Amino acid sequence: MAQASVRDVGRDRNRYVEEVPAPSVITFNTQLAAGAATDFMLMMGGMVEADAPLDHLRHRPRLRRHEPVVGPPNKLDCKDC
Repeated sequence: MAQASVRDVGRDRNRYVEEVPAPSVITFNTQLAAGAATDFMLMMGGMVEADAPLDHLRHRPRLRRHEPVVGPPNKLDCKDC
């Protein structure tokens, strides 16, 4: 019973549209997928600057804010870093 309560609280906190139990958030998904596809194409094409940070951005659309999530430092001799 306690787990159902926790799930309900989390679901209510993450709800985007009050009247719709599970709305499709197409614009958010599209924005993030496009960014991931762009990053992939730039990396695979070798067009990312060697000193470019690999930090991730946390998107907070309701706050109209993007926050960096700092990752480990780049290793210049590592293709995956």
